[in-house]
Amino acid sequence: MDDAEKILTETAKLCRLGFLWKGIGSRRAACGFSPEHTLHCCRFCREVKKSGTRLERCIRNDNQLLPEKIGTGRTPFLHRCHAGVSEIVIPLFNGKQEHEVVLLGVFREEDTHCPYRGLEALYRRLPQRKDCAVSAAMEIFPPLCRILLERRELRNLRDLGNRISDSRIRQSVMYLERCMGNPVSAERAAAEVFLSKSRFLHLFKAETGCSWQEYLLRKRMEKAAELLRDTDLSISAVMEKCGMRDQSHFGMMFRRCKGYSPLVYRKKFRTKRNA
Repeated sequence: MDDAEKILTETAKLCRLGFLWKGIGSRRAACGFSPEHTLHCCRFCREVKKSGTRLERCIRNDNQLLPEKIGTGRTPFLHRCHAGVSEIVIPLFNGKQEHEVVLLGVFREEDTHCPYRGLEALYRRLPQRKDCAVSAAMEIFPPLCRILLERRELRNLRDLGNRISDSRIRQSVMYLERCMGNPVSAERAAAEVFLSKSRFLHLFKAETGCSWQEYLLRKRMEKAAELLRDTDLSISAVMEKCGMRDQSHFGMMFRRCKGYSPLVYRKKFRTKRNA
């Protein structure tokens, strides 16, 4: 994630904001970035967390309050924590229930005060909202973070294929690539490598770390995203090439994995081509 970290650091500087990329809720915080861009490390936040009670409130903020505020929402929002500082929260979804977020900040709102005695002087040194490009950041960062998340997902899928040691599971992955445009079942994939369905599913999970259905969905959604970005195919044609026939189900799964409907995704990320 070194390149992603550099891109986000320089972009955040333009908005006079810092950034963090971290897991929240039941997910571990680390997502491949340095501690500087995973944990709140500014001097004010370090002082806040020196108190055990206040540290517990910070943990509750990440593990409970932010997931509750995000819910199923996909749009960035402003969040003020127990210490009186604000951040832009950009929810990121990768098709699972666990959430990652990009946090841009921290800054203080005009005419606000720190609720903790002895920290007001440090609080006053934080940038004020009017000095930060908050509105610009809320426009720029969501699509940028989505692109970086997709790059990570593609890299992880490639690495996953390289880590498979069982030749039968490697063969089933190759079978999936060949038959992406057709309905693909676990029974058929198992038969291709002369395994029972139950044995195949067990081996696939052991080799890849994810279920057959999860892997199949991820591959189909990455293929759909590529076609939406790089071709003029209709949505129905994209569906067919990814082996999906139900438009409402396709739209729901794509939105769950990519954060946008197929049509909105195409408008936001379409590759510009010369006429």
